[in-house]
Amino acid sequence: MTNTINSIFNKTVGSIFGFSMENDHLPSNHNIGNYSLLKSYQVIYERNKIKRPIQTQIPIQHSDHIYFGCSPKQVEQQMTSKPKMAMFNTEGLNRKILQYSESVENHVVDIEMHFHKNKLFLFKTSFREASPEIRINLMKSLLAAFNLPSVDLSIHSIFDSNNNCIQIRDLASFEVIYTAMDSSFFDKLVKIITQSNNQLLADYHLTSAPINKSISKK
Repeated sequence: MTNTINSIFNKTVGSIFGFSMENDHLPSNHNIGNYSLLKSYQVIYERNKIKRPIQTQIPIQHSDHIYFGCSPKQVEQQMTSKPKMAMFNTEGLNRKILQYSESVENHVVDIEMHFHKNKLFLFKTSFREASPEIRINLMKSLLAAFNLPSVDLSIHSIFDSNNNCIQIRDLASFEVIYTAMDSSFFDKLVKIITQSNNQLLADYHLTSAPINKSISKK
């Protein structure tokens, strides 16, 4: 089992590209529409900050050829098949998403790559129907790959010196989410959220003012 897990990890979490697909699987796109809402990215960003940080000295990247800031063209050159694509633009914040799927050791892995201004800023691998044993061993492999002690990755996020982050989501599928926290996408997202929150607060004060006056008169 350990050799199988290492093979799955090395071909997906470590370096998913440059390998021939054993079977042709369609990418799972049941949740791709969620990314039309900026809230989906806000949740990922905030979870990274809420979880306990653990520092790695090893740079967080996907392979020697796939790294934060690379272009869709650079990524596609490493692929063995053509992915599905989705594009969204919300409040001037555009993003392009490539969806890809491959089979490693009979395990289907869905891959999402998110670009802003043609630069990769988020990457997610989802392991479909991973058994509890596989999930545990994937987390062990991830910790070993980044030379980290045994910690509970359900409550920890991994950060490198460039503020790139890895987050684990142990749900119906097992998800490994890579984010470039200092990317221009998240910089703009934070500004949009801040402006929105300030506007909500201002609107609240405007609507509550007449009520307060009427109460004080009584």
